[in-house]
Amino acid sequence: MTRFRVFSETGIRWVVITAVIAAIVNTQFNFLDTLPLWLIVLLLAVYYYDPDRKLPSHPLGIMCPIDGIVSHVELFHDPIRDRPARRIRVRADIVRVYYSRSPTEGKLMEYWPQLQTDVPGYKRSEVNGVWWIQTDEEDDVVMIIQTPSKWPGRASCRIQAGERIGQGRRCGRFPLFCDVDLLIPENAFVHAEVGQSVRAGQDALATLNHDVMPEANNLNETVV
Repeated sequence: MTRFRVFSETGIRWVVITAVIAAIVNTQFNFLDTLPLWLIVLLLAVYYYDPDRKLPSHPLGIMCPIDGIVSHVELFHDPIRDRPARRIRVRADIVRVYYSRSPTEGKLMEYWPQLQTDVPGYKRSEVNGVWWIQTDEEDDVVMIIQTPSKWPGRASCRIQAGERIGQGRRCGRFPLFCDVDLLIPENAFVHAEVGQSVRAGQDALATLNHDVMPEANNLNETVV
């Protein structure tokens, strides 16, 4: 029987410790006095909520990296790889899972916490992380995180440059109120539509074009 987890390995410790403290304090004071502590427990539970998901097998698929709504689908010049590309932007849900998942299987070629200068389409002050992943077929997939200027939250990457990452696997954390851009090859088949609600690791936004049309339904699934 598959065992599902609910919180991240790091988060479960903080949720349990805070809940125990709140429960102990609650024995000495009434509930209203301890309400702020219970609110902290709730916020930590939401922040570290990271359940396992069934990941569909989608060869050459570009999977959604975060829960949210598709806000842009357009042709765009990729300033990171200096190439014609398609840009798919997902606006993160406010109440969501804060852990990101890799859009494709491949090697993390480079991760930049921020840009050194402004580039066409992106301001240095608003970019909160850039992932460059290359597939075994040498397709480049760039993921750019944007937040409001001077936003205190930071994205994080849990793998090192040169390491491999599986399609739909956890790869880091995203901050509140972020937009996630995927810059993919211009000839990719795009499935995403503006206004579509999407889930990280489960919904395919596009399929890389290697002259093989994508299958509409693939029932092979992995739980991670």
